[in-house]
Amino acid sequence: MEFYTIGKVSKLSHISADTLRYYDDIGLLRPAHVDRDSGYRYYTLNEVALLARITELKEYGFSLSEIKTILENGENEMEEFFGRRYKELLQQKQRLDIIISKLANKIEPKTEGIFMNKKIMLVDDSPIMRFMCKDIFSKNGYIVGEAENGRQGVEMYKEFRPDIVLMNYVMPELDGISAAKAILEFDGAANIVMLSAMSEYKVILDALLAGVKNFIAKPFQGDVLIAAVGKAGESGLNFDKQSIKKLRDGGTSDKILPQKLIDEIVSAAAVKNVDEAVVQQIVDKFDIPANDEMPVELLNAVKVLKTPEIALNDLEAVKLSLEKIAAGQEEIKDLLKQMVK
Repeated sequence: MEFYTIGKVSKLSHISADTLRYYDDIGLLRPAHVDRDSGYRYYTLNEVALLARITELKEYGFSLSEIKTILENGENEMEEFFGRRYKELLQQKQRLDIIISKLANKIEPKTEGIFMNKKIMLVDDSPIMRFMCKDIFSKNGYIVGEAENGRQGVEMYKEFRPDIVLMNYVMPELDGISAAKAILEFDGAANIVMLSAMSEYKVILDALLAGVKNFIAKPFQGDVLIAAVGKAGESGLNFDKQSIKKLRDGGTSDKILPQKLIDEIVSAAAVKNVDEAVVQQIVDKFDIPANDEMPVELLNAVKVLKTPEIALNDLEAVKLSLEKIAAGQEEIKDLLKQMVK
């Protein structure tokens, strides 16, 4: 068995000898052998491998005492520790987003447009969906805040005060419609866009009736999402309740509707006392199949699965998130089956 001096291990790991001695003192990493006469510490490959594991866990934000507990409990409970840490970091991130927003509001008047970008709040229980949307909006100059369920979104709105809210429809704690109503009760001028794979006729009209400014179907194209959010931010965009009632009475469909037809429904709802002929034209298009072309953003999401940011917590959770996005998309469902083989 080959032994390595503490100096050699320190050089290889870029961790000081004092730190290695401290790890020994607290029982986190003990050397394989300590010379009785000189007190020199010697390590084997087993200890070097364990040191690499400790370094990895530190990168995830675990304290030394937490790491010691994790190592003592073994790999069987590792997933539970990772899941708990992941939730803690998400909560910390939410608090930081609020603080950053408050600081930006304080210094905006003193800057030359550096922080004058609009703020958008993403409310979705899917981590990968928030990741995808954040990437799109950040690249387009938005300040992005995130909430992982409807109830959290309502509370965050009061602090973050975004210009736009992008709201998922189905979520734990509080669904998208209820969360939108709660936000609008707090701020009647809130601009909310509904984002959902459940793009059924009644769902779309219920969202508009609740005060949502636009509706985007999952999966989506990035340019469509940006355009929809921009339209929702336009002043004076309101919907006519009488027109929505005409649309609801005109017909029904349980099918997933394509984005082009959704845009027609949204436009018709904004017309005062919409003509019944227009309603019939919309209803006649219910049987038109949705576009099943896989968006570029969804292809990117598959690549994200291989990155530490997302794969760190739970591959199964990411897979379920993609299945939500893939509602009605047979090509994507086939891809998901291949991914889990």
